[in-house]
Amino acid sequence: MDGRGGYRCPMVARWCRKRRGNYISVIVGAAVFLIFLDTLMLARWMKIFSFPGEVDEVEAAKRGAATILSYYEGLARGESAAGGGGPQNVNMALRAFKLAIDGAATRVGVAQALATYGRRLTTVPGPAAGRPERDGEISPQVVARQIDDLRHEIGLLRAELRETQSRAGFAEMVGPGVVVRAYDASEGYAWNQIVHERDIRDIVNRLCAAGSRGVEVGGERLIATSSIRCAGPVILVNHRSIAVNPVVIKAVGNPWKLAEALHPVGRDFQRLGKRLVIKIEDSITLPAYRRGI
Repeated sequence: MDGRGGYRCPMVARWCRKRRGNYISVIVGAAVFLIFLDTLMLARWMKIFSFPGEVDEVEAAKRGAATILSYYEGLARGESAAGGGGPQNVNMALRAFKLAIDGAATRVGVAQALATYGRRLTTVPGPAAGRPERDGEISPQVVARQIDDLRHEIGLLRAELRETQSRAGFAEMVGPGVVVRAYDASEGYAWNQIVHERDIRDIVNRLCAAGSRGVEVGGERLIATSSIRCAGPVILVNHRSIAVNPVVIKAVGNPWKLAEALHPVGRDFQRLGKRLVIKIEDSITLPAYRRGI
């Protein structure tokens, strides 16, 4: 008998309970899968790993440099087979070139190795230069070439330093991107009708996930340790208060990808009466980070 006085078949009841259990298992399994997929994509974005067959920019640059290195090694072997002898300084330059490629951590580092050691390999004196070269020989031409190489290497190191500082937020960054303005709901006083720190963090996180190279909030450049929080009616970024209604957020990167990444936030804002205005710009200047209080 069921609770309404009717008869309920025990077999049917067991079948219903089993079906409900199956539904719950499917839902839990789907949730676990989505969490795993989300973690996987986050790890890929943070470059903790890459999918099979996927090559990042640095690895692609290294492969190109390795092809050039193989070409020079082939020339050295050909000269040795032809009786040129394969001078020791050429072999040392080739080994140094390979170590520099393997140790490069950025595209600029690979370019630095390619420019520096490529130049050295094309100017290393040997039998083909028309005169014997003794190990340890020092001449004005050798010294001048070394000075020129070192100056070129310093220039590349400075370029790499500027790029690293710019990406870290400690140097000015200029490039195309988007300017985002977040407005409170018109005449809205409810908690969810006002732009809060969690709204700003959501916008910033989506911009970073879409490949933004740099972000500024309310005139404050964001770095790895930046904070965004509310203190009563005031929003603090890098421990400094910023202007609100609108909160202005600027990001440098692919403007179309950045704008597309913010569409879900815009829909949430619209549902609550708030406004999110996104403008694509050909050139945006982000200031360097100012040290906090």
